[in-house]
Amino acid sequence: MEEASCSNLLLVSLPLLVLLFLLVSRRRRETSPAARLPVSLLVVAGSGGHTTEMLRALSALPAPRYSPRLYLLGGSDPLSRAKILAHEETWGARGGEVRVEEVLRCREVAEPLGRSLLKAAVATVQAMWILLTVSQPPQLVLCNGPGTCLPILLAAWISSLIRLPLHLLYGPPPPGGDGDGGSSATRWRPRLVFLESVCRVHSLSLSARLSRCLVDHLVVQWPQIQQQQSGGWRWAAKTTYLGRVV
Repeated sequence: MEEASCSNLLLVSLPLLVLLFLLVSRRRRETSPAARLPVSLLVVAGSGGHTTEMLRALSALPAPRYSPRLYLLGGSDPLSRAKILAHEETWGARGGEVRVEEVLRCREVAEPLGRSLLKAAVATVQAMWILLTVSQPPQLVLCNGPGTCLPILLAAWISSLIRLPLHLLYGPPPPGGDGDGGSSATRWRPRLVFLESVCRVHSLSLSARLSRCLVDHLVVQWPQIQQQQSGGWRWAAKTTYLGRVV
């Protein structure tokens, strides 16, 4: 009797699973990279030199291809905000929607570790809220060194897991606007890239070492670092040397 019930359940479930697969496949084809639409971008902007390096790296990219653009700052940082807005007036003038948000800065100078961890947890929740409420989730995340990048990278993973059931059922949200797109448009989570600071000549920064298990690509700007990091954990991102990016 139980075997008959299981067989009937399989006969009913199998067509439903096939139908679900066809619907999801059709949705993914409609939002395939062939549409060549813009890639939504999240940039983690640290303070001081980190922001300057990131903006220089962005200058090499075509602004219309990366839209909308979301910048996340660590704490109240009016100088970095001013740099971003000034950069967008020139580089971003070619097109694209821009948004600048803030999360709690994780650590101040000489701050106790326990307090820093608590602030990092708050920053993660803040970043998750931003990523879950934006109209178009980022498909590419770029960061380059400040400790604030760690909670944001973690938030990108968690928010993507929360969105995963909707992604499987309906496919990724279609990008808007004109321009070129990338393969990240069909991924269930954004592609995460860590750009190591040009100041790191012989070794990785602490943020880079901690981020290796979260990011897809770790880009360094000095060949000796890539040679030094040729081994490492199997699940950690391999270092990539592309020359001087900034």
